[in-house]
Amino acid sequence: MKKILTSTEKKIIEYLNDPLYTINFLEEWINRTETIAVNAPAALQIMGALGYYQAVKRIAQFEGRRMKLEELLEMKKKYEQDFIFNEDYDDTHYLEAFIEEYGETLYEAMKELEKYLRQEVQQ
Repeated sequence: MKKILTSTEKKIIEYLNDPLYTINFLEEWINRTETIAVNAPAALQIMGALGYYQAVKRIAQFEGRRMKLEELLEMKKKYEQDFIFNEDYDDTHYLEAFIEEYGETLYEAMKELEKYLRQEVQQ
């Protein structure tokens, strides 16, 4: 299956601005399949490209998490009037609203946000 760079990965590659590992270079080399027995120089080039690509994918994952946290902070602003400063505030309603908007996969991030919100409200 052909590997295709995502737009986020392309932005990261552009930002890193490595003279060798460009978008075009990576798109070509991460999809090649030569082995050392067939073409040793190409296999080594593939190995380098795949390593760089793996690093870019990890950066993209962390960037995605950072963006989700920014979204959570925006959500905090959106819901703070309804949930935090409301006499009827309780964790269950806040959690339900969060899961409805962001999904259960971010539950742990929400717990971190909840800690942050509680500290901010107490200040």
